[in-house]
Amino acid sequence: TLIKLDLSSNEVGNEGVQLLANGLNKNMRLKDLDLGINNIGDEGVEYLANLLKNETGLEKLDLRSNQITDRGAECLATGLSQNRTLKRISLWQNEITANARRKLFGWIIWC
Repeated sequence: TLIKLDLSSNEVGNEGVQLLANGLNKNMRLKDLDLGINNIGDEGVEYLANLLKNETGLEKLDLRSNQITDRGAECLATGLSQNRTLKRISLWQNEITANARRKLFGWIIWC
């Protein structure tokens, strides 16, 4: 069983995230997913947020150094509000403002 998948620096992009999220939705045993440095924007994050709304086994998600803005961060906050398994998320070096970080911080406090 695959528990860690490192796709960092592979130009996965939004379309790749959509395919990945669809596949993971059918068989979610993955615990650690690294999608750092992949040119992923808000559209791609929306697919991940929808995945996170389900009961997943995902515990660590790395989205560092992508092109995620406040819109994507808000989608993530919505998905994370229904998730009980994720323990660690990395969003550094994205385009997220302090206001959106506060919304994400609310998820962290809730956990």
